[in-house]
Amino acid sequence: MLKKLGLEKKTLRRRLGFFMRHFLAGIYRGMGFALGFFLLSALALYLLNLLVDLGIPIIGDFIAQLLQYIESVQRAKGLV
Repeated sequence: MLKKLGLEKKTLRRRLGFFMRHFLAGIYRGMGFALGFFLLSALALYLLNLLVDLGIPIIGDFIAQLLQYIESVQRAKGLV
């Protein structure tokens, strides 16, 4: 009787639509997280570079060493 009314196709379409909506929402959330992390990391490194340029002795030396370490790791991995 349900086949005659076409309820199986409607149910299947609803489930497929539900799956696709949530699948795409997960992809968009993941992309948003990655983009946000990238932007915040870039901003943090930029601000750290500004602190080094200011020449604050203790903080500037520490940050300079940190940035040198990051660059050396990037070179070792072939990212730069």
